[in-house]
Amino acid sequence: MQSRLYQRSYSREQQAHTHEFHQLVLPVTGGLQMEIGHRCGDVSSNTLAVVHAGETHAFAADGDNRFVVLDLPVQPLSDELLPDPGFVPFDAGVAHYIACLDHQLKQSATSPALQQQMLTLLLQLIQTTTQPAAPGRNQQRVMKIQQWLQSHFHQTVSLAFLADQVNWSSGQLSRQFKALTGVSPLAYQLELRMNHAAFLLESSAFSIQQVAERVGYQDLSAFSHRFRAHFGCSPSGYRQQRTSESSVSTK
Repeated sequence: MQSRLYQRSYSREQQAHTHEFHQLVLPVTGGLQMEIGHRCGDVSSNTLAVVHAGETHAFAADGDNRFVVLDLPVQPLSDELLPDPGFVPFDAGVAHYIACLDHQLKQSATSPALQQQMLTLLLQLIQTTTQPAAPGRNQQRVMKIQQWLQSHFHQTVSLAFLADQVNWSSGQLSRQFKALTGVSPLAYQLELRMNHAAFLLESSAFSIQQVAERVGYQDLSAFSHRFRAHFGCSPSGYRQQRTSESSVSTK
């Protein structure tokens, strides 16, 4: 099966099942009571649920709710990145990215390639913020750069500067970062910038120039070019589309 990232709401009626793929349930609004194996807990606020393939789980919601759900095939990479089954607390960085994902998934035209980027970044964020660093020295260094970029994605930064933070050459950082994440450090930063820009365009009254500046672009033209290349439309077009969709949904 292919990895799948989607939105879902749950009913009050308790259900139980198993499936042949891993699953993450990430809270957006409302709460979900779950039993995973012999572990009981709530998926809400700052806690996500991890269900491994073949694990029996029961679930029921209380009131209005919405979640982002990630289905993952059983394979070495996903097995390595996933936390242990159960209920996993997460930090504000992951919460913010879940909100960005929720906004992005409301678009019906999300491409498979973009969705793959989104779920890869999600797994990396969860891994770096919910698990201790792996014992491998190279992975520790890559995770340090990921965490720095998550906190400073709006800052203009060079590959040489990032490499200096972990005592590597630029070439070493590029090779190791891409080997462990699938993208270059600057592509990783761009993904963070674009997702945050999309979130601000939909959820704030900032002007396009203000949004550009908040994600690290002083040049509006450069920001618009990057945004269009990433999402397939201009920042103003994205905002108009999302505003129209919100208006329709509230009627």
